[in-house]
Amino acid sequence: MSRNETAWWYFLPVGIAMNDSRQVSLLREKLQLRMTVHQSTLFMNDGAPCHQSKVVKSFLVQQEIRILDQPGNSPGLNPTANLWSLKKSKFAEKQPSSLLMLQHAIKQVWVKMLMRNKNVGKNVDAE
Repeated sequence: MSRNETAWWYFLPVGIAMNDSRQVSLLREKLQLRMTVHQSTLFMNDGAPCHQSKVVKSFLVQQEIRILDQPGNSPGLNPTANLWSLKKSKFAEKQPSSLLMLQHAIKQVWVKMLMRNKNVGKNVDAE
């Protein structure tokens, strides 16, 4: 990932499902700050129904958020899906036995990957 790209996940409490109104609320609360902090200019959702709803799409248009369009059913073009594929074995190595342990393992693997790739996209000769 380049320094202008980032991914983030939000864990809902057990028994609560994401829907379009929760998605808009989450985006309203966190998206602009995360895009600013990570110097992102482009936003990408996966194909989950709550991400593709008219309510969510309308919100993103109103906020003038640039969206990466993806063809339907194209996992090869989805960097998040590819990232999960690469990291599943790392999660399995940690053998999480609860949701809390899985969340912790995901965060550990993600931070380790970011730290390892912190110079991606930089001109190393200029440093």
